[in-house]
Amino acid sequence: MKRTAAVAVVLGVSSVSAGAAWIAASRITSPDDARRSAKAPEASLITVPVEQRELSANLVLRGSLSFDEAASISVPAASGEESGTRVVTKAPPDVGSDIVEGQVIAEISGRPVIVLAGALPVFRDLRSGSTGDDVEQLEQALERLGFSPGVVDGTYDAATEAAVDRLYAANGYGQKEPGKEQRDLIESARESLAEAQRTLRAAERAERTSGTPKKSAQVRLEGALDTARRRADAAITAAAKARTAEPIEIAGAQADLDNALAQRAAADAALAAAQISGAVNPESGDPYTPPEIAALQSTATSARAEVTARTKAVADARSRATEAIETADAAVLDANQAVREAFLELVESTTSGNEDEKDAVADARTALGEAMKRLAEQEAVLTGIPQAEVTFVRTLPRRVGSVSLERGDTATGEMMTVSGSNLAVRTSVTAADRTLVRPGMSVTVAESDLDLKFSGVVASVADQAGDSDGGSDGSSGNGSDGSSGNGDDDSSDSRFAVVISPGEMPSDIDLPTLEGLSFRITIPVKSTDGEVLTVPAAALSATGDDRVRVEVHLGGKRTRFVEVTKGLAAQGYVEVAPVPGETLDKGDEVVVGR
Repeated sequence: MKRTAAVAVVLGVSSVSAGAAWIAASRITSPDDARRSAKAPEASLITVPVEQRELSANLVLRGSLSFDEAASISVPAASGEESGTRVVTKAPPDVGSDIVEGQVIAEISGRPVIVLAGALPVFRDLRSGSTGDDVEQLEQALERLGFSPGVVDGTYDAATEAAVDRLYAANGYGQKEPGKEQRDLIESARESLAEAQRTLRAAERAERTSGTPKKSAQVRLEGALDTARRRADAAITAAAKARTAEPIEIAGAQADLDNALAQRAAADAALAAAQISGAVNPESGDPYTPPEIAALQSTATSARAEVTARTKAVADARSRATEAIETADAAVLDANQAVREAFLELVESTTSGNEDEKDAVADARTALGEAMKRLAEQEAVLTGIPQAEVTFVRTLPRRVGSVSLERGDTATGEMMTVSGSNLAVRTSVTAADRTLVRPGMSVTVAESDLDLKFSGVVASVADQAGDSDGGSDGSSGNGSDGSSGNGDDDSSDSRFAVVISPGEMPSDIDLPTLEGLSFRITIPVKSTDGEVLTVPAAALSATGDDRVRVEVHLGGKRTRFVEVTKGLAAQGYVEVAPVPGETLDKGDEVVVGR
């Protein structure tokens, strides 16, 4: 009985388990069956809101930075005794420093090389009596520096010479003294003049004795001739004394000027030291008080006034000396003319004479005139500015780019190269982009590796293609930031040069190290007038009749099309405005995809 009950229980449990397993198996679905039976999700819209913002389109270029107007300065040519081997006794300024007009940029064999602004190179020594465009260029430079040469007329006269004296004095130099060769030439010219005078007198005596004038008339005329000759001798002696007195008076005035220059330098230095923040008066040991600084300023002002007065005194001394010499020379000419007239009168009184003696007198007079001219020419060489001591550069100031000669080198060839003191960023644009760029436009210049960014202004755009001296490629192209351009790899012959003037540069940047680097240049060429409605470019669609529209999501599955007009496209967005009769507002959701 018990066994029968147990069997029944086992059979019952087995039946229940089998039923449960069948039910579970009937509910299991394979992955393939699940995919086949799955339904597609309901379609949804991808929308973005209409924004109100300002758009701008940029032209992006590459360019390089450099100093403008590079030029080479060579050792000025020398003439005469200076044409031999010359040595650099003071080196040019260091690379990166600025040179200004009137500055001594080197010293060669103890003599200065002064730089002035001008387009005409030096090709000769400029002396008293020189005329021409090169003299006028020198006078213009002296006028700019405050050393008035008088009338700027292209003639090297006493006023020009006085201005040159002041230029040399301002740089701590005097004008070059004549060398032995020049002194010998002057002495030889003076001896030739004396010999010509003796020859003329002998010829005149011979001519007089060859005729037979009346005794009384001859005595009177000979006396007049002797008187005229004595006056001529006195005039020549006076002229020589005037020339001797000239350097003495000028040297005294120059010494006073040198002393005034030294006092001015000391006063300026004391004032500059006192004006430094926290400066201490060495006499009291306390910081300078306003009255003490005022006293130093007064001293400096007085010293400057004294320099001005002493400079004028040098010019006045030279002017007086020149006037005295000119007066003495005129007296010599007048006296010689009186001698000639007295002699002619004596000759006319002679009833007959020897033609040979008359020819000898004529030849002697010609020789005398030539001797006087040679002496005047040689003495004129004592003043002036030698070709070897000045050089002209088209514009100043300039920045020293490289130095080719050092102290002790033989002075020959290139001395230095200079560029302008102004930095410029150079690039180029295609013919299509040239119409977008105009002088005066603001730009941004950046160099990512140096974390450097600064602003600038377009200074010029070339009128002719092929003038590009700008960036390494100068290419332009479209970018995510709304850059414009065609991106062509145009040859430099078809591109237009653009020069950009940088704005304020970071103070910690060593500017010369930036030369030649490639910079990214961004020029905003178009922008909207303030904020406008914008949508992504993907939100726009065109109809068959070329109308443009956007699809506005109204909620749920509802949308409507709004016809719009397009404006500026930049940075992936497009300026839009609803056509009359349509509405589109900021915040409206527009469809960009499904």
